[in-house]
This record gives sequence, C-alpha cells and structure tokens, in this order.
Amino acid sequence: MKMDALNDVGKAVLSVLQNTFASTIYELWFQDLKLVGLSENEAVFQINNNFKQKILQSRHAENLKRALSEVIGYDAE
Repeated sequence: MKMDALNDVGKAVLSVLQNTFASTIYELWFQDLKLVGLSENEAVFQINNNFKQKILQSRHAENLKRALSEVIGYDAE
C-alpha cells in the first residue's frame, strides 16, 4: 500500500477510535499510534512506548481490529 493511502487509513482509524472513546482515553492510549503496514490480512501499528504497546495488545486489540475493519471494509489481524 502506498504511504499516502496508508496514512489516510491510519488517520481514519484514529478518527474512529477518537469517536469511540472519551478524550482522555484516546489521548493516553491511541493518539501516538501509527499504522505502518497493511496487507490483505494483517495490519501493523507502531507506538513510541513499550508500556502502551503492551496495554494496546492486551486490552485494546479488538477495538483496533473493529476500527480498522470499519475503515477498510474487511477484517485484518
């Protein structure tokens, strides 16, 4: 996927998450999240903090999957 399209998808996913969660939750856990890769069946997100990464993986993976699916129209892991 081209970088511009990837950035657009990433911004759209963040927008869905921002509309889903209270601003304090969004700003704490999701605001610094960046979509760095997307294929037919896999999405790769990057965040600048190992603690946040662990929390996102353990507590918010399903939320990320739902938001991504809403944006791209199919399920990705």
